[in-house]
Amino acid sequence: MPPDPLKRTVYTSTHDQAIERNSFRAEGEEICYLPNGHIKSIKHFKSGKPHGESNIYSSNGKISERSEYIEGYLVLKTVFFDDGAIADSTNYYYTERGTEEHFISYYENGVMAREEYYVNDDLIAGNYFDTEGTTCEYFPYNEKAEYKGGIDAMHAFIARNLIYPREAIKKKAQRRVYVKFDIDTNGSLVNPVLVRTVDYDLDQAALNIIFRMPNWTPAKRNGLPYKSSMTIPINFNLR
Repeated sequence: MPPDPLKRTVYTSTHDQAIERNSFRAEGEEICYLPNGHIKSIKHFKSGKPHGESNIYSSNGKISERSEYIEGYLVLKTVFFDDGAIADSTNYYYTERGTEEHFISYYENGVMAREEYYVNDDLIAGNYFDTEGTTCEYFPYNEKAEYKGGIDAMHAFIARNLIYPREAIKKKAQRRVYVKFDIDTNGSLVNPVLVRTVDYDLDQAALNIIFRMPNWTPAKRNGLPYKSSMTIPINFNLR
């Protein structure tokens, strides 16, 4: 009989002082299942932190992603094609400069597609190849969504369109409002939400700025646009 859908099985665990908050310190192997009874993931923990190999599986039972940890630190992440071949891999190094990453992706024929180096998420160097291994003009694998004209142009737009609510002026309300929104594949801004409410009038004024904001350049992955999220602060200061 297949296990219960999404059942979590932790072979061993040790309870700590946070037991009253319904939390526990995972220790050992954890297995989660998909509704069809196949294994969804197998993870390993040590003293409450990921340690060793963690695997994620697709609905057909084949491995889709493997991560390796050392006492909570991710050191290697590998993503697989449906046939089990490596799609990409990232090695992580923790140095005086911060977190360094060495990323390699492959075509389905096994030829290297790109190789990139990052320090603290900033691209340092990269190469791009065609399906035969010939070096081509490089473009980053990951490109973040961006306001057209850059961050200075975005700040200028906010300054031009910020209307201080009269009620907020009467209350002498001064706050920084954080708004989260999605950038669709065509660059339009959708689903704006407040990270947390601070003052009703300032909240609505901040949302109105997002509603009036022009389209952004969408995020891209391997040259293809994808939907992403962004959070920006909008300052209301009485001077």
